[in-house]
Amino acid sequence: MGVILPESRSFSDIVKIIGPGILYAAAAVGISHLVQATRAGAVYGLSLTAVIIFACMVKYPGIRFGTDYAVATGNNLIISYIKQGRLALAVFLLNVVFTVLFVPVAIALVTAGLLKGIAGIELSDLVLTAIVLFSAGIILIRGQYRFLERMTKLLVAVFTVLIFIAVIVVTGKVDWAPGNFLPPPINPPTLFFIVIITGFMPSPMTAGTIISLWITAKARQTGVLPTHAEARLDFNIGYFTSFILALSFMLLGAGIMYGTGVEFAASSGGFARQIIAIFTQTIGGWSFWLIGGASIAVMYSSVLTVLDGNVRFVQILLGHFFPNLESYGVDGKSKLYNIIVVCICIGAAVVLSFFMQSFRAFIDLVSVVVAITAPLMAILNHRAMRSDEIPDASRPTRLMVTWSLLGITIMSVVSLCYLYFRFAA
Repeated sequence: MGVILPESRSFSDIVKIIGPGILYAAAAVGISHLVQATRAGAVYGLSLTAVIIFACMVKYPGIRFGTDYAVATGNNLIISYIKQGRLALAVFLLNVVFTVLFVPVAIALVTAGLLKGIAGIELSDLVLTAIVLFSAGIILIRGQYRFLERMTKLLVAVFTVLIFIAVIVVTGKVDWAPGNFLPPPINPPTLFFIVIITGFMPSPMTAGTIISLWITAKARQTGVLPTHAEARLDFNIGYFTSFILALSFMLLGAGIMYGTGVEFAASSGGFARQIIAIFTQTIGGWSFWLIGGASIAVMYSSVLTVLDGNVRFVQILLGHFFPNLESYGVDGKSKLYNIIVVCICIGAAVVLSFFMQSFRAFIDLVSVVVAITAPLMAILNHRAMRSDEIPDASRPTRLMVTWSLLGITIMSVVSLCYLYFRFAA
């Protein structure tokens, strides 16, 4: 999976190469890490370590295929879904309806919770989440991809350093006995929680599609596509950064909250205060504003990246079904892009007003749906890389094909088991 750079590659060259991969890491560090990974460590200690590792490994081929397809063809994965036929496109459309309206609002809700818990802003979840969404929309309309990429690189770097410092401090508080790594007894509540974790761990499967959109967007700006080696290096940096951060958040939850009897708060503000307390208890009270500000910044960057990707989803689909919209532009800087940003923000706010019962319940609902639809998206991405349009030199290896099929099978079994215990048992 790793890519070895030539010795002549300078650090500045590496910084220029990375972009979509870091955007991916920013989008991933959100619900799966800040919320679910920390919660896994707090509730189950180290016993779900294998689940987190397994989820990240199982999803790797399907998500990486977004990078591989974009570099091999110069197109995004949505083009492949269209070419695969009506059924494939219908599966993607159904996924898009949920992803576009629910996922951004879930991430914005967590961001709003951090603002309430850290900055003490006394507004309702609905109002503050709407403010987060619409402000992100304004930034995208004004800045577009270049601003998004530059800002995100810095935010992810700072946040990652702070997390690693906290983990180093907390390692002495974690019980590293081998028996603590054994998986817990599998019962319906535990299975439900495992599905919740795997839904966003390290990200939804639609991340592969978003990455392919970012790669082609960057290529339009620079005039060239990255090489396979460069694109995979970029992706692997982002993917394994998100993977390591997931384990780090789990360790923080296990070291500070496991066995204390303290449960995660059901409100967004209460949850945020608990998260920040984990850091102040490990690094010290002086870190409150530093880690609080970094958490808000990274979560806000996650809102930006996910919202941007979803806008591009809709933009390309509308361009396919309604060719006459070309007069509005179909690239990243267009009237159509701006209109879709506003519409998604309004739609997401409406969704929150209808479905929001409690912070934790809403986040869990979104996580479960994302997990159930994951194998369907993985199948579409697998078929994309096995299609005739992929040059022989760019086709996945036999190992990657086997890995992808195994991942699809595992995700399908997990989804079916959840549906059985949830509705039939």
